Amino acid sequence: MSADPVPPPVLPVVTSAVANQSEQECTLCARLRRFTSDDLVHESELWVAYTMDVYPWMITLATRRHNAGLVDLTAREAAELGPLSVAVGSAMTAVWTDRVYLVAYNEGVTHFHAGLLTSCPEVSSAARAAMRERAERDGGAIAEAREGARKVRDLLRSRG
Repeated sequence: MSADPVPPPVLPVVTSAVANQSEQECTLCARLRRFTSDDLVHESELWVAYTMDVYPWMITLATRRHNAGLVDLTAREAAELGPLSVAVGSAMTAVWTDRVYLVAYNEGVTHFHAGLLTSCPEVSSAARAAMRERAERDGGAIAEAREGARKVRDLLRSRG
């Protein structure tokens, strides 16, 4: 006796004033316009993965399209999120650490965005505090994070 196949999920259509915010008002759209190739780890039609100087131990995945969060992803965005998270996380483990955490709070910007954070000894809570201090003081942690992000990007590209 075989079990019935699980039907595909029905994705809700959510509209929100947040998702309808204009590009001129959106802080992430403004940030994406300023990003350089050093900031970007991955780009596709639907997603961008990037680093930020404030959080040098994290790579953020964000939708290009404005939306209200996870429940507002299109079927195509949802289908790409899992493989993209695994690919970036796998590259991060090859470059930095043996463990990567995925968190999504989705506050403050009008795009679904999730952070992939490392847990390697060099990026312990004490090291994170020191990195922040150093980043504010002289940008040294920023240069190290950019180099690590370049390695992650190169590894992703080499894997196709």
